[in-house]
Amino acid sequence: MDQARIAEGYNSRMKSQWVCEAIELLSERDKAFTTVGLGEAHERFNTKLCISISPGALAVIKRAKMLIRREDPESEFLTGQIIRAAIRYRNRKAIVR
Repeated sequence: MDQARIAEGYNSRMKSQWVCEAIELLSERDKAFTTVGLGEAHERFNTKLCISISPGALAVIKRAKMLIRREDPESEFLTGQIIRAAIRYRNRKAIVR
């Protein structure tokens, strides 16, 4: 994440902004949020990140949770999965450039 963020011109104090933009970008590119949770059983997460979520990103997260729970009512830990999916998408987008 840090490499992609730095490559896009964001400094370390702009992590929250970068992640919030990633969440909003994910909602534009993956309207059904099909990439949320994809492959997470095979990944190991050892990084914690403290960020502030913008009102726009929070609205996207709420909408994503509603859509996902409509398909799978027993889904858990969705907020983290949505944020990780957004980060993965934005990282891939940065690599493709």
